[in-house]
Amino acid sequence: MSMNWLEGMNDHADGSGQPHPMAMPAFAGQKLVVVGGSSGMGRQTAADVVAAAGSAVIIGQDPGKIDDTVQTLAKDGPAYGIAADLADRMQAEQVCQQLADEHTDATLLTFPVGYGADARAVAGLTGAFANPEPVYLQSTGFVLDPAGKVVVSVYSSGAIGRLVPEDVAGLVRYVRGHAATSA
Repeated sequence: MSMNWLEGMNDHADGSGQPHPMAMPAFAGQKLVVVGGSSGMGRQTAADVVAAAGSAVIIGQDPGKIDDTVQTLAKDGPAYGIAADLADRMQAEQVCQQLADEHTDATLLTFPVGYGADARAVAGLTGAFANPEPVYLQSTGFVLDPAGKVVVSVYSSGAIGRLVPEDVAGLVRYVRGHAATSA
């Protein structure tokens, strides 16, 4: 199982009478599409979702890394891989078609690629913030509780102010500790 922030939220006895940490099924029935999911934060995000009863579609350029990631994730749940260079418009269109044909049940998207997207139009439709010049979508991050309620949301036009894994893990520890003392 992935070593992720969801572990320990559900203690589970394995027949020995001793509880061991197990990720709670916070993503049951959810499928994540993660661009750049064969390494780094994308891979860990996919691992967290799969370990918490979800599934993941990994999209990246290196077929070997994608295969390795899918095999690793498949130990905990369903995982799929798509190799493509999304900077190539034809390959990007093929990936979109493959997602439409094989993964219409996807409910989550992270590290989206907006190649050729109109940043102002996307901002108008989603409420995201667009930088005026040069035009690009500003980073937006959310932390959800297990019920799907937004606990924290931020946006940033640079590295300062963005959510980083260490801060999210600290928030989760704080919320857990606060919940334990108020119970």
